[in-house]
Amino acid sequence: MNWRQRCAGRDLFRQSKHLMVNIFQTERNIPDPIKRIVRQRCHFGCVICGLPLYQYDHMAPWSEVREHKAENITLLCLQHHGEKTNKLLPLGAVIKANRNPFNLIRDTSRPYALHFSGEDLNVSLGTFTLECHRPRGCFSDNFIALCVDDDPIIEIKSGEESLLLSLCLRDAGNSEVISIKDNELIFSTGKWDITLTGTVLVIRNAHRDVFVEIKIAAPHSIEVIRGSFHLHGIQMEIKNGIFKVVNSGAQLSNGCLRGFFNYGIYVGDPQNKRNLTPAIIAISIPAKA
Repeated sequence: MNWRQRCAGRDLFRQSKHLMVNIFQTERNIPDPIKRIVRQRCHFGCVICGLPLYQYDHMAPWSEVREHKAENITLLCLQHHGEKTNKLLPLGAVIKANRNPFNLIRDTSRPYALHFSGEDLNVSLGTFTLECHRPRGCFSDNFIALCVDDDPIIEIKSGEESLLLSLCLRDAGNSEVISIKDNELIFSTGKWDITLTGTVLVIRNAHRDVFVEIKIAAPHSIEVIRGSFHLHGIQMEIKNGIFKVVNSGAQLSNGCLRGFFNYGIYVGDPQNKRNLTPAIIAISIPAKA
């Protein structure tokens, strides 16, 4: 290759690079780093009502600005996005809410109803599944799927028309990060990043540090895909499909429990168990002297 060909090649590369930059800047898709900045500022919910199902909205219309700047983008749920588009929600109200988002005031997300229903509800911890089936006509018993020292982490209750799921996951500092109370989802907005994409909720402590990833498959199942959570000094983690109690090394995977029991998995000191009903799986961790 002679020097003219090399120069021509360099010029073509510069032109191609310039074209790529222009395409990137004028593309309607918002870059992921900017989306994350917007989510963090808006505290992971619609700035008007806090709903964790939202769309990214350019306050100054995209058709006018033709660029993605985090300070011009906010989060609106489907209802409020539609109202803004149809000029039923004034831009001034959106700008005001963007400065003081709904979830910032509360420190938690707005409760969001999960649509579980029927007589069956499956809870998966990695590849280990607890299949809860309520016998027809049974309305009195509750099923504690996972607990530590008698304090439930995952519990299924009998409602009048369907089963009700409760779940509470805490971090190492014993702060409640995510909870489901009788089929209503709430999460703390203090984490580094939170996304609810389709049926998958991911809460991150930091870049590449996932606190928990959960798949919500209504009406009959919920799956904790991966994560690490604590209760009473006991650490549990789910990684590569394996549910593990870190303190003891006990592991569960590729199996299931079927039925409607009082206790599924009990973790902790047997001396602290107030309810005398035996668990199907007991992972003993004596209390420290």
